[in-house]
Formats: sequence, structure tokens, C-alpha cells
Amino acid sequence: MVLNMSKNVVFKFDEMSNKDRATKAVSSYFKKAGAEIVQVDVSPNVKRTSGISFRELSLTFADSQIIIFRIKQSGDIYQALLNGKVKPMVNQDDHVAAIAELVKAMETGRSAFQAKLAKAKVKLPNSIKTTVPNKEKLLIEKRDALKEAVTAAEQELAEIRADIAKMPTMDSATLDAANDPFSPFDQQAHTAATSPYNRSLMPAMDDLIAGNYKKGAMTIAGMNILIENPTDSIRQGIDKDGEKWQITMKHHYGYFEGSMGADGDELDVFVKNNLLDEPDHAYIISQVDLDGAFDEHKVVIGAESEDEAKEIYHSNYKAGWDGFGSIEKVTMTELQGRMQHDKAA
Repeated sequence: MVLNMSKNVVFKFDEMSNKDRATKAVSSYFKKAGAEIVQVDVSPNVKRTSGISFRELSLTFADSQIIIFRIKQSGDIYQALLNGKVKPMVNQDDHVAAIAELVKAMETGRSAFQAKLAKAKVKLPNSIKTTVPNKEKLLIEKRDALKEAVTAAEQELAEIRADIAKMPTMDSATLDAANDPFSPFDQQAHTAATSPYNRSLMPAMDDLIAGNYKKGAMTIAGMNILIENPTDSIRQGIDKDGEKWQITMKHHYGYFEGSMGADGDELDVFVKNNLLDEPDHAYIISQVDLDGAFDEHKVVIGAESEDEAKEIYHSNYKAGWDGFGSIEKVTMTELQGRMQHDKAA
């Protein structure tokens, strides 16, 4: 789901706060739509998912429901979550109508939300005085609620243990000793928590979306690269329509640390498997959108020819992917210079 409000409300990404002009405007529209905001929070940290960096604006309402807006570096709101779930929007280009749509969804789901909230936390009704019998009744209710929570936690723990039992048991020492095909660069990539070749638990979807997990790290030609998804890992996320997607990676995929691509996010990179030495050149692919307009750049490192670079790029997308636009060969020195120029700009 892409909530494109750039024509209406645009945030200053580095200056976001609970009192800036855009935040106040959004709060005002909710108030006019009949939703009372009791708390506004702006995340201090920049998060990243599926190649997009963002900050979060969290709005808590009088009925305890929560709406989170995810805001790109361009200042646009690109995704909305209602009570922790992505909420696809019909009115994507009209912020007043989009907010009214969110308020209607809150009203429609209020009863179910409050019922769920009541199960999670037992609250003493205002009509009950703090007498001993009533305290006893309240404690019994709390005890029963805790029993349900313990049962649910035990079931979840059993599922996690079952998943762990199915996981490969290779650790970094095993990789060094038993995997001749793995080069030092491969070993560095597979230290990522998403790798199937180490003992790390697969990050939860929320952590994948927020980028809160260990990434592989390598340095090539003086440029630091963080690997989000090494070879054979499952790259997954949520598309603009709120649908989950996933693909098995054929090469290492990540981004240049501290860089900024043409789309305002870090510059993405594919690193060829079994890379033994630092190459003297790389390939820059210009990716296009559905309309054929320029979207962003993808760098390929390790390919020995233009055709191989294209093959590496296409192998990491589903069949039929038509985002390839054009390709350019550059030296590693030229690549590093371009990134420094873009960062300075």
C-alpha cells in the first residue's frame, strides 16, 4: 500500500517531531473527522525495509487504537498501519479522504479491538469499590487471564522449538571448515541473521520490516556493504497493496552503508557468489517503474561481463520482472566517487 500524500502533507524528514507543522496538520484532520488524539510520538530512529528508509509517526487515540504512518526520506507518507496491521487505502491521493477512511475503519473495528484489549488487561470497573470481596473477584479474574496468557505462550514456545529443530545447525566454525565453496566474502555475508547457514533465529516480520536484525558486513574497494539477504536466504516484505511477498536470493543483496541513491534511500547492491578478490569494476543498472520511467539504481559487483551482470540482476526477481532499464560499466574508483558526490549533494 502506497499512501501518496505528497500533494497535501509533506514532512521534513530530518526535522520530524510531535509539534512540527505537518504533524499538527495531520492531527487537525483527524480531529475534524471526529477522532480524538491523546498522544503523538515520532520515532527518533530511521528504519529500513525492502530498500526503503523511513521514520514512524505514531498517533494514539482516546479509545486506545493506534495509527502509525511510515514516512520516506522524501517526506511522503508511504504506508499506514492500524493497530499494527498494514491498512490498504482507497483514497491514496487525497489526505482528507484517506484520514476519513482510517477513522471509519477505527469506528468499524472498535468493538472487536476493545474486546481484545479487555482480554489482554483486566481493568477494575469504576462502579466497583476497593472492598475485600471485590478485590478477591478482581484477583480471580486476573489469575484466569494470566492462565490463558501462559497457555498461549507455551503453545508459541512449542512452535518456536519445533521450528528450531528443523533449522540447519551450521555455525561460523562449520562454515570455515566444511564449506570449501564459500569465499571469505561469502562467510561475511552469511553472518546475517537471515542466512540459513548459521544458528541465528530468523527475524520476525516486524523486525524485517524495521531492519532490526544483524546484517552481514564486508568491505570492497574501501566501501562498506551491509548484506540484508545473503545467497539462499528468503527475502520478504509487504507490497504497496499490503500483500506479503518472498523470493529465494541467488546472490548476496544489501546496500552501501552511509550512501544515498537517486530515490533518497541507500544505494542497493548485488554481490556475486564465491567472490575471491576485489574486482576493478562494477555495473550500475538503471531500474524503471511500470510506466518505463526511471525508478532507482542497482549496483552489481563481481560480474565479469555485462551479460553476467544482467543475469545476476534478473535471477533475484520473479520470472517476468521487467524493471530492467539500462546498464553501465564503471570502475570501482568511479563508483566510489559517484557515491561521495551524491552524499555531498
